[in-house]
Amino acid sequence: MKVRSIGFTINNNNKNINTVDVMNAFINASNREHSRTDYTRKILISDVNDFYYGLVVTFRNQKKNCKSQFVDGKFQLKIEDLQGSDKLANFNFFLIKKSNLSGLYMYHHGSCSLNTLFSHLETISNEFIRNQNKEEIKKLGDKPKQKEVTAINKKYKERLTFSLMTNKNNIQSVLCQFKEIKSTSFKFNYIDFKGGPMTALEQFVNTTTIDMNFNSSDRTKVQQLSQNLSNIYNSMSGVAKAQVIAVNHAGIEKTIDFMNYPVFLKHTISI
Repeated sequence: MKVRSIGFTINNNNKNINTVDVMNAFINASNREHSRTDYTRKILISDVNDFYYGLVVTFRNQKKNCKSQFVDGKFQLKIEDLQGSDKLANFNFFLIKKSNLSGLYMYHHGSCSLNTLFSHLETISNEFIRNQNKEEIKKLGDKPKQKEVTAINKKYKERLTFSLMTNKNNIQSVLCQFKEIKSTSFKFNYIDFKGGPMTALEQFVNTTTIDMNFNSSDRTKVQQLSQNLSNIYNSMSGVAKAQVIAVNHAGIEKTIDFMNYPVFLKHTISI
């Protein structure tokens, strides 16, 4: 079985949300079942020393199992019925470093994708944050002022983000997996104003950020956009940070960070 270790990060830019509390909410949700038409899934997370360790277990809702073998040089295919409560299952392992919330996710063909894991974790974290928001409003009393309620809602508007990590070599292959590419942002560690009034500010700043939003009608041109973004990133120097906002095939918006270290570590394991 070929397994890929995929890099990812969890970011919390909201000072009103305690990251440790959210991670504990993930741990407490380990008994939860995420049920869909064709599968049931559990995400088991534990806290050990400097890391969070995770296991994704997916049970397929099917009662047939296909087996194949070669007998006397002939290929044989056998379909067998699963007995009782037996179900086909697959597993994904992951770990997250506490100090920077960077992690590795082990993926193999047909298993739970990293984007799907993100979706499950976003659901849990959003539920936790909404409950925290609700509890703070409750403390205002039976007839709170709308201004105070609005202020509390604003405090919790920004949520945790879950991002893929990639590098120059696989930008295009990663982005091609998405349904739409909405926008991109590049941060450079130098200033290069070509004349005009902006040059007066060069002595006071040391970085430049460029944000680009793609036309709604062009966002589904994933192949072309991903190729162009890959070409840009590979040809430009001094890129301190690069980020793309894309939408997956489930309609969920994702952030992809391009960092200068590998994301896919391919290896083979025997089971």
